[in-house]
Amino acid sequence: MNGQETEKVKLEDLVILNLDGPKPSFLSDYIAWINHRDRNWQMQGAGVPLKEAKFWYKELSNCERTTNIWNDFILPSLSEKIINMDEFKVDRQYANAQTEGQRSSIHKDANTERTYTCLLYATESWALGDEGETLFYNDVNEIVAGVNPLPGRITVFKGNIAHVGRPLYRESKLPRITVAFKLLPKNPSEDKRVIYDNWNIY
Repeated sequence: MNGQETEKVKLEDLVILNLDGPKPSFLSDYIAWINHRDRNWQMQGAGVPLKEAKFWYKELSNCERTTNIWNDFILPSLSEKIINMDEFKVDRQYANAQTEGQRSSIHKDANTERTYTCLLYATESWALGDEGETLFYNDVNEIVAGVNPLPGRITVFKGNIAHVGRPLYRESKLPRITVAFKLLPKNPSEDKRVIYDNWNIY
């Protein structure tokens, strides 16, 4: 589903939404910052079982710069297309980085409705042929959609959709970096414990 062709809808009515609007200068600064390799990157991965994790992970839940990117860029961009973003909150935020040969497994981020994942693609550059797509699967494990990791692209999707992030082609020499924001209803109709029990966080 292309963000430029979508009228305002409720988040619950979306399956996958891509947004590729204007990029503010502070976004470039953030992408340069998140690509800096520091000791806070850990080899464990998020959203997949630890025994299957084969890529880098960085917790950002207490990161002011990341929260500002959400408040000043991502949330306003989503609110232009989604009529009820004010009903949802960011429950968790973190980054994943994959270098050559570091592959994830097909997984779901949640097993319940009204949980969503928003990705900010933060690789410094990308060209056709570099690979690194996010692939989405149906219930019989056939690919139904693919999203190219354009720098600054925002993608939001239901947490219970099976998906996988492919690493970049080895000759690109760049890590594939995504910043993930896990979204929950501010006032869930179901018991909050049910939602948390169904987040696939390892």
